[in-house]
Amino acid sequence: MSKIDKAISLLVDQGLTLTEGELANRLGTSGSGARSIVSQVRRKGYAVYLNQGTLDSKGRRRASRYRVGTATKAMVASFFENGGTFANVGR
Repeated sequence: MSKIDKAISLLVDQGLTLTEGELANRLGTSGSGARSIVSQVRRKGYAVYLNQGTLDSKGRRRASRYRVGTATKAMVASFFENGGTFANVGR
């Protein structure tokens, strides 16, 4: 099983929400490798979100987590407006 297939299994099939570090450990790669794999999973058509961590009781930011969700209507419309690419979307 490829690392991309394993990431799909973890995020989609098992429905896990994982930090970059947790995903990297489960895939046996580095943090930047995990980000690259998530990017490839997105290219396969899965809506993978990175939810920003909340603040704990001492005001520290918890780790952000990857999760799979449903693409919004605006995301789908933007995809087609950009000629089928997400190059100009999001940032």
